[in-house]
Amino acid sequence: MIDRAFASGILAGVTESSRIAFLLPWKGRALVGTSEVRQQLKEPGECSADERNYLSKFHDSVMEHSIDSEAIVETFAGLRPLIRGVGDPNWVSREYELERRG
Repeated sequence: MIDRAFASGILAGVTESSRIAFLLPWKGRALVGTSEVRQQLKEPGECSADERNYLSKFHDSVMEHSIDSEAIVETFAGLRPLIRGVGDPNWVSREYELERRG
């Protein structure tokens, strides 16, 4: 469970990258996100150990206490298609328009 004092969300820069991440109170616990990892379609859409470590470090950098790996009760992942995306996924446009023909 998280500290009662944690009543609002936190949006902050991630120390070792040029990204931002968030920490939100969620049903008496904390929701921490997000990461950007390029992957192939054949790879499973799941939160990897590297992503858990990245997000745990972010948590520890903005909170007064460190998160214990046993305190992580659930993980999930979402996928975003990178249309015409090359290079760093952090800088690929999120503006897409799809047209259906036929």
